[in-house]
Amino acid sequence: MVAATSLTLGMAHLIVWWQNREKSERLWFFFLTVATAGMAFGELAMMKSRTAAEFGSALRWVHVPTWLTLIAIIGFLLIYLRGGRWWLAALAIGIRTVSLVINFLVHPNINFHEITGVRKVSFLGEEVSLAIGRPNPLMLVAQAGLLLLLLFAIDVTVTVWRRGERRRALFV
Repeated sequence: MVAATSLTLGMAHLIVWWQNREKSERLWFFFLTVATAGMAFGELAMMKSRTAAEFGSALRWVHVPTWLTLIAIIGFLLIYLRGGRWWLAALAIGIRTVSLVINFLVHPNINFHEITGVRKVSFLGEEVSLAIGRPNPLMLVAQAGLLLLLLFAIDVTVTVWRRGERRRALFV
């Protein structure tokens, strides 16, 4: 349902952008909805995985839409709010890109050194899988990218607030 809703909303924004290409924030929002749908499919694959290998593979691939999500949020904030430090945006994207590359260079992924199994738990009436394994300290690289995204979002909000556009800063 999340994926379908995201893609439906995304198509509406893509059509609006197509009709007025000067509204590039709509295109960034479209990318965000596509990435959200991708994350939903990846998380569903993890929840339904039966083996450690299936879980590890799904988790590896969910980093691609997560990477796109970060880029889309930064692009949207830069275009729509016209604020924030470009170097901070570039650093967040760069760190998250490095983490994506690391994710595909290590086995099974950047989150785990090894996944020894999956444990089935009941969640909202469904049986879902959770990974059991040894965490990979390299996941701190990915988390640093998310922290930089948060700092960038705060920076954009403060910049727009100081510019006097308080409603817009609070709304976004």
